[in-house]
Amino acid sequence: MHITAVKAKIDNIIRFLFYVMILFIPYSKAAVETSVVISCLLWTVKHSLTLVELRSKGKRSASFIRDLGHAFCPAHNVLNKGIAAFLLVCFLSIVGSELPLQSLHGFFTKTIEGYAIYLIVLEVFVIRRQVNVAIAVFMATAFATGLDTLLQYYVTHQDLFRQRTLVEGYRATGAFQHPNLLGAFLTVAIPVALSLFFSIDKKSKSKPQKIYLAAVSFVLVWALFLTFSRGAWMGTAIGMIFFVLVMVGNKVKPWVRCMLMIFAVVAGCLAIGQAFELKKQMNVTKDDSVTAEWRIALWREGFYLIKERPFFGHGLNTFMPVMENHLISTQNPLAVGYSASYAHNCYLQMAVEVGVLGLSGFLAIIFLLFQTVLKSLPPAKDLRCLMAGLLAGLLAFLVHSAVDINFYSVELPLLFWLMAGFAISLDKQLSDKTSYAIK
Repeated sequence: MHITAVKAKIDNIIRFLFYVMILFIPYSKAAVETSVVISCLLWTVKHSLTLVELRSKGKRSASFIRDLGHAFCPAHNVLNKGIAAFLLVCFLSIVGSELPLQSLHGFFTKTIEGYAIYLIVLEVFVIRRQVNVAIAVFMATAFATGLDTLLQYYVTHQDLFRQRTLVEGYRATGAFQHPNLLGAFLTVAIPVALSLFFSIDKKSKSKPQKIYLAAVSFVLVWALFLTFSRGAWMGTAIGMIFFVLVMVGNKVKPWVRCMLMIFAVVAGCLAIGQAFELKKQMNVTKDDSVTAEWRIALWREGFYLIKERPFFGHGLNTFMPVMENHLISTQNPLAVGYSASYAHNCYLQMAVEVGVLGLSGFLAIIFLLFQTVLKSLPPAKDLRCLMAGLLAGLLAFLVHSAVDINFYSVELPLLFWLMAGFAISLDKQLSDKTSYAIK
């Protein structure tokens, strides 16, 4: 079989593994991680075959290193330089890390993983139809998760897939370990579901599809409420306001946009207040203000750690031991009964671990992602809705990450970079009329 045909079959297998990955994100970390590892191995095999082609008679260059670099060069896209710069800062943070081996382990098992998934998406999802299948799988697993959450809350009091029970007696988790993780998953799923619903024209013959998407959206929003995750509520509200602003574009005056954003913030605050009232009515004994006060106190100590090493941080993947040592050495009251914990603010934790330079590099990647996709939004309603929905989901996830551990869980960072990859893939297809025309 010709090498080109073998590489095409490898792409097909990788796509299938990505569908499996998306399907099992809420249910099985093992299935997700296995899919990631096998996909990366297959990617390596594929590019090794490219190297063989380059080194074949009549094609090799004078330098093996040059051929090696060409063969394993990732798909060209606007984020490549930003990702490379961020990874370089992360590597430099390992050099000065207080726990270098732990940092090195985190670099290869956590940090690189998400970006690898993003780059592989760009390489194997090259036409609209392939992205559509992935999004369809995502909607199916989201719908199943939403239904499972409703059953957990109202009927079985444990989810069907992992037998997880309600947290604190009233907060739904679905198949996830914690309500906030379910909330983070839904912050991405809800804008995508709603964008697909609105993308179907009223005169379209796809009425069954629209009814299905309406049901999915309703169930997901209901499930989000049952998490009582205030950060996820706020993130989703802001994400949906962003979606509306993107879709209406210049048709809305600046002051109206400002009012819509204010409305989103006020609605989020009212939702938070309502959550407290509901919890009082349910006679929940746990004082949630303790969690809020604990987080704020932890964030305050985090800023002290940033001041100690502002540029490259204390080392990748070292927040927990570094914070614990800091609290003990300063005799901070938080040290009493403190157990290793994330910062519950992904950006603060990132700044502690890889410094202000690392955080700036990450935010630059996000800025370039949004700038690139927003600039290329097409007039076609269906594709514009999907791309705007993907960005809205990513924004909601980013907002929620400011008060939780989204980027430091196992499966959720992969979901983020998968959706980012699909958004950039659709953007690239717009510049290639041939691939864009294939539905």
